[in-house]
Amino acid sequence: MIYRGQIAGKEHRSSGGGTNQQCLPDDPEYNPKAPNTQHSMLRATLLRSNDGKTNRRLPCVACETDHRVNQIMIPAKTCCPSSDWTLE
Repeated sequence: MIYRGQIAGKEHRSSGGGTNQQCLPDDPEYNPKAPNTQHSMLRATLLRSNDGKTNRRLPCVACETDHRVNQIMIPAKTCCPSSDWTLE
């Protein structure tokens, strides 16, 4: 396992942003060097119960496979998961 987190996607009322879901880590890092411009918001993907009263965030995990070349972009992180990885 590389990291665990929760599924997130674009905020349904905002314009812009992609349609792909992302696995955001449970321990996100803020990048203070990021430009302060308008952004498309990411929100947690929620699973709503049949009665519509209960929402639950959906977990996700990023795993590593042996004997394969690995390349991953981890959203909301500014460093590699371990010293075995190279920041590019």
